[in-house]
Amino acid sequence: MTRWLLCPAAMILLAVAPVHAQNAPARPSAGLHHLGFMSGCWQGRTASGSTIEEHYTTPSSNLMLGTTRYLRDGATRSFEFTMIAADSAGSRITPHPGGRASVSFREVGRSGTSVDWENPAHDFPQRIRYERVGPDSLVATISLADGSRATGYRMGRVGCTGP
Repeated sequence: MTRWLLCPAAMILLAVAPVHAQNAPARPSAGLHHLGFMSGCWQGRTASGSTIEEHYTTPSSNLMLGTTRYLRDGATRSFEFTMIAADSAGSRITPHPGGRASVSFREVGRSGTSVDWENPAHDFPQRIRYERVGPDSLVATISLADGSRATGYRMGRVGCTGP
């Protein structure tokens, strides 16, 4: 008879492993490569005069990450983390405004330069749309599912800066 001896660290790893598996994005069937048009760094002005900055990673087969921040007078006034995950039904986008948990929106349409996600059960927005307009322009629009109450954010490509 073989005996298994586990050190306390191994026992912790075994206890935590299922939690990580539950939180991981589902295995994709089609991937996210159709969202490559969103990749990179973008900047624009909101209707209120704030600066909007969005940064999206290059999509992998199952995950794309983004950050958004709104600046006024050189200070960040609000921010959002975004996760776009692929699964057997397409993709879903889950924004985290202010870093807080939110609802997901299911992909309902796409072309080579645009994608639409919807969640009609959510109060507002119910639709999130990204569209590439020309080589250096990206428009993000939030609205109700019928397209009303739309607010668009036009952004131009900027260099991704860092230390």
